Amino acid sequence: MRLLAIFTMMSTLSTRSLAFRPTSLRPTSLRLFSSTSFIDGYSTPPPPLSNSPPPPSSKSIHVAESASELKQLLLTYPPNETLKALGLTKFSPSSLIPIDSTTSIFCAPPLSPPLPHHKTSSFSSLHSKLAPDASPSFSLATASPLDALAYTLGAYKYTRYKTSSPPTPSHPLLSLPALSDADLSFVSDCTNAVYVTRNLIKTPAEDLSPATLEAALKSLHTATPSATFTSYVGSDLLTPNAVFSEVRPGGTCNLIHAVGRAGLKPDRQPRLLDFNHVLDPSFPSITLVGKGVTFDTGGLSMKSPGGMLNMKKDMGGAAHVIGLAKLLLDQQVPVNLRVLIPAVENNVDADSIRPLDIVSSLSGLTTEIGNTDAEGRLILADALSLASARNPDLIVDFATLTGAARVALGLQVGAYFTNDDEVAAAIDKASTETQDPLWRLPLFSGYSKRMKSTTADLRNVPADTGQGGAITAALYLQNFVGRSKRRVDETLLDDALLASSFTADELTNLGRRRDDKCPELFSAVTSSDAKLLKELALRAPRCDCKTQKWVHLDIDSMPFGSPEAQGMRAMFSVIKDLAAGI
Repeated sequence: MRLLAIFTMMSTLSTRSLAFRPTSLRPTSLRLFSSTSFIDGYSTPPPPLSNSPPPPSSKSIHVAESASELKQLLLTYPPNETLKALGLTKFSPSSLIPIDSTTSIFCAPPLSPPLPHHKTSSFSSLHSKLAPDASPSFSLATASPLDALAYTLGAYKYTRYKTSSPPTPSHPLLSLPALSDADLSFVSDCTNAVYVTRNLIKTPAEDLSPATLEAALKSLHTATPSATFTSYVGSDLLTPNAVFSEVRPGGTCNLIHAVGRAGLKPDRQPRLLDFNHVLDPSFPSITLVGKGVTFDTGGLSMKSPGGMLNMKKDMGGAAHVIGLAKLLLDQQVPVNLRVLIPAVENNVDADSIRPLDIVSSLSGLTTEIGNTDAEGRLILADALSLASARNPDLIVDFATLTGAARVALGLQVGAYFTNDDEVAAAIDKASTETQDPLWRLPLFSGYSKRMKSTTADLRNVPADTGQGGAITAALYLQNFVGRSKRRVDETLLDDALLASSFTADELTNLGRRRDDKCPELFSAVTSSDAKLLKELALRAPRCDCKTQKWVHLDIDSMPFGSPEAQGMRAMFSVIKDLAAGI
C-alpha cells in the first residue's frame, strides 16, 4: 500500500532539502502502475528499503560530507589504531571506514566547486561495499532521499540473457530511519521508473521492436483505466482522421511513415502511440514526446559498423518518457498527461526513404531529405505538431538526437533547449537540486537559414557543414512547435459570412494570423457572430501570440554502456512544481 504522507526532507543542506517537493495528492480513480512491469525477468529487483527502526542486529553507517563532519563523527565513535594512523588526510569520496564491528562511516564529501552528479556517484558504489557482508541488514543513519536513490540505482544489473551466472545474492535490507514515508515512496517509485527505462534501452532490437514500445506504453493504460490509448500503425499513419485534423484537415503523419516504411514485419511497422490521461481540466496539461527508433542503421545513408554498434539505444527518448510518465502517475502528480511516441525502425529496403526525397509533414511543411540518418527529427516533427495542436502548458521531448551534443558536453551531461527563459531557470534549478546534470544550449536563430531548402520548405540537415549540429537539429524541430498550416474550412467560412459582416479575408486571418494583431481581431467580434466564430476558432489553428512552451532534451541513454535516465529527475521536479503552481 502506498504511503502518502507529506513529503519532508531531513537534511539541512540546501541541495538536499530542496531536491524534491511534495505533491498535493488528490483523490482520483488512478490505480498505481505495477512496479514489476518490464522489471521482472529483465533485471535484478531493487534492493529493499525501510524507514522503520533498524533491527537490533543492523550495522549502522553514518554519512560524512565534509572533513568537519568526519572529525565530529570520529570524536563520537573513536577510531581504532589504524584509523588514528591514517588521520583525516585519507578522507575521500566513496570510502567506507569501519569503526568497529557494528559501526562505519561513509565518506561522501561534496566536490569543490559542487557538481550535480557527485552524490549520486558516491552512493551508487555503496551497494557493492555492503554486498560482500553477511549481515542481513544495515541502517544508514544520516541519509537523504537522493542518497537512498543512488544506492538503489547502483544495485541495478541487467540479467535477462544470463544463463550460466550464479544466482544473484539477496540484497541486505537498508533501514533509513531519517526518511519520511513520502521520501521512501518517491525513492521506490523513481527506482522502478529508472529500472523500466534502463531495461527497455538494454534490450536488443531483436526483442525490442516498435510493437514492444507499444506494449510498454500500453501497460500505462492498463494500469490507468481512466486514460485512453490509441496506436496508428502502418497505413493508419497515411489515413486522415479526427486527431490528425486537429493539426490540419486531411493531414497525415507522412514523416513517421516514410522513416519506418522499410520495416516490413508486422511488429516492425512504423506507428504513432498516443496515451492521454485527463484528471481535471483545471490541472496543468503536460505532453511528453519520445523518439522511438528501435534500431538505427542510418537507412540508405548507412552508418559504419562502429557507428551502428550501440544503435539499439536510439529508442532511449521513448524509454525516458515512459519512465517519466510512470513516475508522474505513481506519484499522483496532479497534471493532465499526454504521451506521444513515434516508433519506427530505420532500416534498409527497396522502399526506404532516399536522399533528396521531399516529404510533407502533418503540419503541411515539406522537408527535403539531406541525410536519411537524421531520421529522429523527422518522426519528432509530426509528433510535436500533434502535441502543439492542443496547446498544452508544456511540451517536453526526449531524444538521442545528435552526436554533436555529446561532443559538446560529453556522455554524462544532457543537453537541453527551450524557447522560454523561465522554464530554463526552473530546469537549471531542478538539475542542481536533483543532481541530474543538464546544460542549456542556444536556439540560435542565426543558424535557421542553414535549414532552408531551395526545393522544399526545410532540409533535415544543413546543406553546408556539420558544425553546430545539435543546434540546427533543435531549430528544425522548433518549426513544428506551436505552428500549423491548417486552413479555414470553406463551408464553415461561407456560413460565417452569411451571419456576419466580416469579409472572407478577415475571417481567414482570424483563424490563421499569429502576430500581435490577433487580440485586435478577436476584440472586434460582435455578440451575433460569437457562436459561429467560436466554432471557426476551434476548427482553425490557435492564435500563436503566446509562444508554446517547449523543452527539447538531446540526451545519451547509454554513457559507457550503462543506460541512465538523463533529465528524468530534473523534469519530474519541474513538472511537479508546475502542478503545485510554484
